[in-house]
Amino acid sequence: MTKTIGFRIYFLAAALEGMVAFVLLFRDRSMERNAWFLGYSAPRLVLGALTLAALMFFIWLAARSFLGGPWLTNIGERLDRQASRKNRLLIVSISLLATALTIVGALILFSPSLLSQALFYPLLVALQRGYPALIWMVALAIQSLVLLVVCYADTFRREILRDQRALVIPALTAMITLAALLRLFASGDPVLSIATADTPNIIQSSRIPLLSWDFLTSNRTPTIALIYKILEPASGYEIARLSEPAVAGTMELAFNPGLHRVAIAQLVLAMLCWFALAVVVARHLVNPFLKIFGALLVLVFAISPQLTDWDRVLISESISFSLFALMLALSLEMSVRIARDGRRLSLCTKLLAGTWLISLLFWVFSRDSNSYLLPVTIGALGVPLLIPRLRRQLPTRAVLVLISVAGLMFAFHSITLNRSDRWVNPFLNNLIHNVLPYEHRVAFFERRGMPVSDELLAFQTSRGNERGFFKLPDFMEWVYDRGASTYALFLMDDPHWTFAMLLSNVDYLFSVNTQPYFYRPPNTALDRLSSLGDYLHTRAGSTIVLAGALTLAFLVMAFPRRDRTRIALGYTFVWLLLSELAMLFVSFHGDTLGVQRHTLVAVMPFRLSLWILAVFMVDRAVSLAQPRHTSIRQLSEV
Repeated sequence: MTKTIGFRIYFLAAALEGMVAFVLLFRDRSMERNAWFLGYSAPRLVLGALTLAALMFFIWLAARSFLGGPWLTNIGERLDRQASRKNRLLIVSISLLATALTIVGALILFSPSLLSQALFYPLLVALQRGYPALIWMVALAIQSLVLLVVCYADTFRREILRDQRALVIPALTAMITLAALLRLFASGDPVLSIATADTPNIIQSSRIPLLSWDFLTSNRTPTIALIYKILEPASGYEIARLSEPAVAGTMELAFNPGLHRVAIAQLVLAMLCWFALAVVVARHLVNPFLKIFGALLVLVFAISPQLTDWDRVLISESISFSLFALMLALSLEMSVRIARDGRRLSLCTKLLAGTWLISLLFWVFSRDSNSYLLPVTIGALGVPLLIPRLRRQLPTRAVLVLISVAGLMFAFHSITLNRSDRWVNPFLNNLIHNVLPYEHRVAFFERRGMPVSDELLAFQTSRGNERGFFKLPDFMEWVYDRGASTYALFLMDDPHWTFAMLLSNVDYLFSVNTQPYFYRPPNTALDRLSSLGDYLHTRAGSTIVLAGALTLAFLVMAFPRRDRTRIALGYTFVWLLLSELAMLFVSFHGDTLGVQRHTLVAVMPFRLSLWILAVFMVDRAVSLAQPRHTSIRQLSEV
């Protein structure tokens, strides 16, 4: 009886909604040049005919359902037979929900405020005219899902417990599809971008012969220069609009010929890397609903304007962020596989380790401060080898290979950085603001050979990026010879000041979560995403403390039941926390100008890890609360 009433309500509601959709579909006439019959265009008439056919079908079903007869019972029996088949009902239901979400996403993002560019105008007009029919489709999908859930609630629960893939895979597919649509189109024309003062230097570095020492020691990092080299068209790059943070409030995106390829590449790379991280996070959560929620958190974090706006800025941030997401995804996957395989690594794990090293290489050489994750990585890989009990359970040779490659990578980066000029200007900025105004600090550097003169001391009032230093040959000779090592000794000589400066500025470093290079016009959908992104891209300096507390708590919770995969994940999160701290320290003390942008290399990972850790904590607590013989089958075991 309950199913019969449900079918009647469903058919009646569908028929009434279809009537409204059909009327609204022909509310506005087409433009005269497109009018074909009765003032409407041919596509509108075709859509109207399809809508009318569907409407008549539902009117017929509604009428028959109230007239009675065995056919309604037969429908119920057929659904019962389908529901008895493994996963059939759940997959159909999730597919209906995915359809509804995708259409809703298209309706939201293809609006006049989002797609005013001529590139998308035909699609925009088509969607505007077809709104009523599309909304009816969404309503039908949601109503179908509600009907199935109400009628087959017990079947849903059994299937979810029997095999969570039936729930997780379709949900992940729907979320990634919707996120891809938003990431591709929500910010408008993807070819628009903004250049910065660093962009000409990147272009210049990209034109140096690839197989040369000069390419590795150029003024910009090799990864970024390589991408620009690969993407440069025969006509070259042309900068149409260049911005600085001071004028960002008045600058809008523009079409930069040739560089539009870089903007699109940054967008595509970001999508691939962040979607991979969302899938990996879902793989290694146990509870099926938390798998979906964890992936959703990563996807919302990734499509928030706080992150996506960097895809339009022609500097290293977007590429560095994306490669970090990929490297983190591979790190989580690799740590779990090594813990599961033990001393004999599978071929898949070996290939994964090789891919991890390649991603690590490109990420390290995308920003110089990234390289300071490598010493932490070497330590994290080496510590288990010092403990006999752990060493017996690990593939010692493979771990030693990873340590050796990471060590060579760090040494090679240090050599190329020292031979380049990339560190010189940041060093001089540090000298201007942290040394020259203080006599005792000047004396410290003078004792270590720095030539001190009135001309040098006069620069203490400079704002930074001072070119006058290069007119002092003796001083610059000392800078290239002993400058970097002396400044490192200076930081170690007064550790109280070194750490106090960082700690007192943590709130300042986290206080901004948006790019400062261009102005984004008001946009309803993006403004909503931005409001949500403000929560995920938190501006609280206490994020560091919370991330540290969650890391330690998860590591402690991983030891009950001696779950090797949870322990491996906990150890990976400890490595991530220490790496973030190392990168924050180096990027903060590396330059006194643009410090908020430079420290994003650590601030963004801190923000991300806070939410990933929170989901893993809840998942672990739920797992510990369940009996050990739970029937839920982990997706990561597939």
